[in-house]
Amino acid sequence: MLDMYTMKCISFLNLQSFFRTFLRKDEDLFNELLDMLTPLIQKSDTCMRKSVTPLKRLSVTLRYLASGNTFEDLKFLCAISPQTINHMVIETYEAIIVCLDKYIKVN
Repeated sequence: MLDMYTMKCISFLNLQSFFRTFLRKDEDLFNELLDMLTPLIQKSDTCMRKSVTPLKRLSVTLRYLASGNTFEDLKFLCAISPQTINHMVIETYEAIIVCLDKYIKVN
């Protein structure tokens, strides 16, 4: 399920350890969430650039939630500009709310 770029980034880690430590999720839960969110966060490639994959979008968002790092810090980790990370996180938050609406209770 992971793309080649992500596999290279985590090749020095055990895969289960990566999900637990980096994203604070187990692999099955991550894949289930990715499957639910992909239709909502998938973007199309253009002639100017390749789009950021749903896997990277979800990974960066979960890392942001798990670590509380700034977008400036995350840009070094994932090689994506802070402005793009900002948009990705907001779009992914919204998609999570839509997909998991029945599990979210707001007072």
